[in-house]
Amino acid sequence: GKGGVDVVLVDAPCSSTGVLRRNPSLRWSLQAEDVELLPRLQKDILRNASRHVRPGGGLVYATCAINRMENEDVADWFRENYNGTFQTWPFENFGSNRRALLPHIHGTDGFYISRWRRIKYDPEGGQAPMATVKRLQTAGSVTLQRAEKRQRELTKEVLSKINEDIEQLQGELNLIQGGGDSFSSEWSDSQEPSREDGGDEEEEGMDVDDVEGIIDVRGRSLRDPYEVPVSPNVPPFNFPPSPYSGKKKDWDS
Repeated sequence: GKGGVDVVLVDAPCSSTGVLRRNPSLRWSLQAEDVELLPRLQKDILRNASRHVRPGGGLVYATCAINRMENEDVADWFRENYNGTFQTWPFENFGSNRRALLPHIHGTDGFYISRWRRIKYDPEGGQAPMATVKRLQTAGSVTLQRAEKRQRELTKEVLSKINEDIEQLQGELNLIQGGGDSFSSEWSDSQEPSREDGGDEEEEGMDVDDVEGIIDVRGRSLRDPYEVPVSPNVPPFNFPPSPYSGKKKDWDS
């Protein structure tokens, strides 16, 4: 089960650059894209394998590559993210938990080995708390700095706009105060109604009695067109005889 293995060896897939002397064809088959993608796969395998190590047990990472991306960089990533769960497991009489074998020095194929010992069990195999806190603190600090910078920029823009509005209002106020009398005179003249020839004379037409008479006649005619008394100021009108009375009325009396 998880967390119950004494030692887990991760013989990670790699570029095999350490065995070129025995496999020279790798010079033509190995692509740069493969070397760039391999570290991601190696980290995933190492993370999953670490979950099976019991507390006090060991985790060994090994490749037959001699480039830094697949070796030291992967080991540094694991140390930074799992330093709260694993600690270094140095080799005896060597003083370090990392060992590299090189053909021109050791007379062997190229190999890389790094190992750690679990100090506590983390069932999720998650990242170390200190590494997580450090990243969050860094991200929060950067976000806060950006927010403060943006706030200063917005404050500067708002103050600039307010100053422009104040200057515009001050200019309009000076214009009004500088030409106050002429401005008031021109405004007053513009409000006077224009009078044409004979403007003082009253127009001839119907007076109030005439209007009231017309309203009275029209209002009553809607109710009974045959019984409407004619106003004295309205010319007489001969209505047709009422079919109900059977006789013609004298409307002029």
